Amino acid sequence: MINLFPPRAGADEKAFEAAFGEHPRVAPEHAVFVHAAASGMSLAAEALGLQDGDEVVLPSFSYLTAAGAVLAHGGRPVFCDVDPRTLNPTWEGIEAAVTERTRAVVAPHHGGHPGDIERIAARCRELGIVLIEDAARRGSPVGSVR
Repeated sequence: MINLFPPRAGADEKAFEAAFGEHPRVAPEHAVFVHAAASGMSLAAEALGLQDGDEVVLPSFSYLTAAGAVLAHGGRPVFCDVDPRTLNPTWEGIEAAVTERTRAVVAPHHGGHPGDIERIAARCRELGIVLIEDAARRGSPVGSVR
């Protein structure tokens, strides 16, 4: 069988990765261009090194492929409630889903409307839980919340 669509990265993708890798908070070897959020979530789930029974908290209102990426890499998706007004996860919803097996929290910003990422990030740091922020926010680059 001939693969008509071999994987490839063009000059634009390589230039994007190189430019992104120059950001002071990004190690060049970690700047990876992906074509879709599903691919990015798959890479994030793989990077977590999930073990059988490890949990990743996801908002109940999100795209299905996030849960699929967690499952594909050996984790267990656990869904949390979202704010009915913004459809974003809140710390209260996340906290209700966190257990001793929680390895990560995925916090997207629904419809481009930023959630309370500062509070979520602070609590995740305190608990030693990895935060996967799924968006750029308020004119700040991805990864600017620490």
